[in-house]
Amino acid sequence: MEGLPFEATEESITAFFAHVGPLEGLRLPRWHDSGRLRGYGHAEFGTAEEASRAMQELNGEERGEK
Repeated sequence: MEGLPFEATEESITAFFAHVGPLEGLRLPRWHDSGRLRGYGHAEFGTAEEASRAMQELNGEERGEK
C-alpha cells in the first residue's frame, strides 16, 4: 500500500480491510528519528482471494470507479 496518511494506525488499516478478511500480518514502516509513518505499508491476507479483493478495493474496482 502506498500513499497512506501519516496519521494512519494499525487499527485504522485493519478496520479498513475488515470486510475483506482478517489480516495475517501488517507492517507500517516508520522513520527512526520521528516515529512518523513513511506513507506505505505491507498487509498480508490469509488467502489469495482475500488479497485479490483487497487489491480491487484499493484500485477502486469494487466501487465502480474504473
